[in-house]
Amino acid sequence: MPDGVVAVTAAELAGQLTGLRDSVADAGIGYLGVIAAERADRTTVIVLAIAVVAMEFPAGTDPAALVAAMLRREYPRAAVEVFGTASGTAVGMQRRESRNGRDGGVSQALVPFGDAGLVGAVTGFCLDAADLEMAMVFTATIAHRMRAVPG
Repeated sequence: MPDGVVAVTAAELAGQLTGLRDSVADAGIGYLGVIAAERADRTTVIVLAIAVVAMEFPAGTDPAALVAAMLRREYPRAAVEVFGTASGTAVGMQRRESRNGRDGGVSQALVPFGDAGLVGAVTGFCLDAADLEMAMVFTATIAHRMRAVPG
């Protein structure tokens, strides 16, 4: 179990939903979901989080290129690629992580909205690195449909 994560059973989770909802909202996450399915001889679990954060983009800068450069610097061993979405250009990242003897992974799709000064982030966490491509499909599909709506 990663540091800082507290294990709860599905039955215990129902009693913790209010606290979980408040913690997630305080972290700026607008959506948190879990996808679980049986695959061959094991259970696949992917946790999805969707958030929007403010980010300033210097004038004359390509927002997607800036986000990609920041990710490549922060995660030099990650696979980072640029892809098209309904709203423009997004940046995808995949990286494997090993913690407590387990090989898991993170897939992120970041959609910069330069004019609005925002970045939409879709993150998929998987406990088994074999599920990283599946997490990527979910994050990219959700990111492809993201758009900034004037509020």
